[in-house]
Amino acid sequence: MNVRLERATSLGLKAGGAAAVMGLMNLVFNVTRIHLTATERIAFGLLVPMASFALFFGLVFALAFFFPPSSSDLSRGLSFPGAGKVVWPIVALLTASTVWLVIAKR
Repeated sequence: MNVRLERATSLGLKAGGAAAVMGLMNLVFNVTRIHLTATERIAFGLLVPMASFALFFGLVFALAFFFPPSSSDLSRGLSFPGAGKVVWPIVALLTASTVWLVIAKR
């Protein structure tokens, strides 16, 4: 496996794992507000972490693979080619949609 693929996989696994844990914790802490049967709770307990992992792994892996850092060592000051054209607009869109969902669900 080349270095670019290894780093993209590593970053994707870390982000996907963090998202899966956050999705599971969100489900655990909000399960009393959601009226589900025991079977539905088990299904959601398996589905939510897997879906969160898949979504964030795919997003982070694709961005890290197609827009790798310009140097071989990872640090805070790396410039990513295409970050201004692709990555930051995606982050801005995701942030705006999250704000809209929070306001709409109030």
